[in-house]
Amino acid sequence: MSERLRDYFYRLKKLLKVERSWLMWVYLAVLVFVAAGSVSALIEGSRWGPDVLIITSKIAETGLEALIFGVSIIMGFSGIFLIHRGTSTSSKRVANMYILGGLALLVVGMAISGWLTYLKV
Repeated sequence: MSERLRDYFYRLKKLLKVERSWLMWVYLAVLVFVAAGSVSALIEGSRWGPDVLIITSKIAETGLEALIFGVSIIMGFSGIFLIHRGTSTSSKRVANMYILGGLALLVVGMAISGWLTYLKV
């Protein structure tokens, strides 16, 4: 079992090219950090005080809101990646699993983002 797991992680590492593209991962982390609204949370959210979890205004957001938006963005990225992997797989059963998993992650990420947007309005 451990040999099989080791082979799986080796293929995953090779697929993601972790050792060669660390700068891309840093860029993606910064992109998600900024896209989630963390800069706005640091600047505007601190004015509301630490006891406010969700600010019901479109102008400012708290750190918790930025974290939730970041998680939904990562789920959406993962869903799109799984859909992409599903289109390049030769086995129809595996392709269907990738595509269904990707669609599920995409829908959950969009639902979380929509729920938080509904709370803010």
